[in-house]
Amino acid sequence: MVPAAGTRKQPELRLDRLIIVATGIDALNPLEPQVGMDIGLIKQRYGDLVAPIGNIDCGHLIAQAPAEQLREVTRLTVDH
Repeated sequence: MVPAAGTRKQPELRLDRLIIVATGIDALNPLEPQVGMDIGLIKQRYGDLVAPIGNIDCGHLIAQAPAEQLREVTRLTVDH
């Protein structure tokens, strides 16, 4: 069943969104928190178009931090 005209929310047509659609990508990676990339902002702007991947500090967190800290940061990142 097709929604009635005007009842379905239309995505905002901005140039950056059109470029993402035109490239045909399914995901955006890497998202590096160390350089200020915000996965929450990416999810807000483009989450309906692409899957954001990353935003966990692989250099320190995964290699050196305690496992519980890694779990907590991962939970916070997914929920962001």
